Amino acid sequence: MSKIPLPKGWKKCIKSGVLHALSLARHCTFAIRAEEANDPSQAVRQRGKIQDLETELERLREELRIKDGRMQRMPARHRPHYTPAERIQILELRALRGWSKNETARRFFVSCTSVSTWTGRVDELGRREFALIPEPANKLPDFVRHIVQRLKTLCPRMGKLKIAETLGRAGLSIACSSVGRILKEPAVSRPKPPAKTRSKPEITTAAPNEVWHVDLTTVPTQAAGFWTSWTPFATPPCWPFCWWVAVLRVTTSWTFPASTRGC
Repeated sequence: MSKIPLPKGWKKCIKSGVLHALSLARHCTFAIRAEEANDPSQAVRQRGKIQDLETELERLREELRIKDGRMQRMPARHRPHYTPAERIQILELRALRGWSKNETARRFFVSCTSVSTWTGRVDELGRREFALIPEPANKLPDFVRHIVQRLKTLCPRMGKLKIAETLGRAGLSIACSSVGRILKEPAVSRPKPPAKTRSKPEITTAAPNEVWHVDLTTVPTQAAGFWTSWTPFATPPCWPFCWWVAVLRVTTSWTFPASTRGC
């Protein structure tokens, strides 16, 4: 078998030649995958997708092999510690894959004792939890924090117990300790988006006095008022809590804005 003739001085550029060859292989692969994706046969398209996934899997394995090799060469005492969030993620992956302690320790470059310690302290609570979920499962939404802080700002004499009872009437169950913790947090103000301006519609009449506009509104009294949100403290919209005002407007011109109201 004859030898393949090599260019003169090929040893000087063999490393860059390998990189160029892999780059050309990438372009060739893209061209083949494009033909398979546009093929009318569904079987050919599915085969192309399977080959893409298999190729991506092998490349990810190679990437992990390189990263694991770098971590494995580091002395154990010099390796960075896993964060509490990473510890719970490792234990979740172990439960999903059914790994033993030895397999988990081998894959993440820790000792079996460390895995046993993580498992035993997974339910530990306190300010420095050993294993911590990145997003707490019982975290309250931002609107709850907003209403608690606004209640304290607008009603400073309300304590955390009274705030919790008031929100409980709205169907929102929150502990007094949670209210106290939220009140210690700094209030975060978010800028409001600019309001969109809309053109006012117009009503066109054929002749004066043809269109009449009637509007009913309530005016609360200064002494009693009438607006309260929840029963049994909600008051009816009538005297002595408010006045009913009827406004009647008759067209005196041909065109006027629809939002025009008398007072």
